[in-house]
Amino acid sequence: MIPESSATPGAAPALPVEKRLPSDVLLNGGKDITVTFADGTTKTVKVRIVKLSEAMRYYELIGSLTEFVDWITGQSEGFCDSLDEDSAYAIDTLAKDLNDFRCARFLARQKATRTALAGTAQSIVSQS
Repeated sequence: MIPESSATPGAAPALPVEKRLPSDVLLNGGKDITVTFADGTTKTVKVRIVKLSEAMRYYELIGSLTEFVDWITGQSEGFCDSLDEDSAYAIDTLAKDLNDFRCARFLARQKATRTALAGTAQSIVSQS
């Protein structure tokens, strides 16, 4: 954990060990999962780790299972609709396991930084 005295505005403490992604998952850019289509065929797809710059998009899509699954796997539109229900939910669950904590932490840090900068700007304005 970063000591209070050395923390910068918006800085977040180091990730707890239990929240860190395994290095093989990080190096691979996600985790492979075998899915089953409605017709019974299978395919292995990668559920990717979201870039922090995509954190807002991640949360925008989370409410729409079909769009979210298509996006998080990099598959074409309609991919999720062709999966059996269990596979679609397995992708959704894995994606959230890989990304929820990282994206939430990033957005919280962004908010804290903006708040700190707004406070600094306000104090500068009030001094002039």
